[in-house]
Formats: sequence, C-alpha cells, structure tokens
Amino acid sequence: MFDFVDYMMWTYGGEIIALIVTVIFGALGFVVKNVAKTYLNDKRKQDIAKTVVWFVEQCFKELHGEEKLQAAMNRASAILAEKGIDFSVVEMETMIEAAVAEFNEAFKK
Repeated sequence: MFDFVDYMMWTYGGEIIALIVTVIFGALGFVVKNVAKTYLNDKRKQDIAKTVVWFVEQCFKELHGEEKLQAAMNRASAILAEKGIDFSVVEMETMIEAAVAEFNEAFKK
C-alpha cells in the first residue's frame, strides 16, 4: 500500500514542482531586473555627465577649473535627482572628470 508521502507526491507533485519553478524564475527575474537597472542607471549617469560637461563648456566659458566642476556637479545633481537616480558625490565627480578628459581628448585630434 501507498504511504502518505507517496500519496501526496502522486496527488500534489505537479503543483509542488510548478511552485518551485515559479519561485526560482521569480527570483531570477528579480535579480536580472536589478542588474539591468544598475547597468542602465550607470549608463544614464555617464550620459548625463557627458551632456553636462558639453553644456558647461558651452554656457559657462567664463568659469575655470573648480568653478566649472562645481557648475557641472550642480547641473548633474539636479538632473539625476529629477530622474530619481541615486548617486554619490564622488561617483558623479569621477564621471564628470572622465567626461572632461574625453572632451579634451576629442579636441586634441
């Protein structure tokens, strides 16, 4: 005769497997979504940094050095806050400086 476990597996085995598969794919979907969101936010931050550098170079020609960096940081902070993207000051400063280096390299050629 069948014991209780055999009965449960025959009766509810399919539902249990479906539940396990659903939980696994749900967890994978959550992880993939977070990785994609992080990547897209990083890409957006880089694009914003580049755009801000071009903007500051165009509109604030009278500023130099630290003043230009501060203008770029203020503008980038406002845009990122408006879009609801979290960032650190160090991260944004690094991206802006990298964009400035790229900007300067483009004009050397």
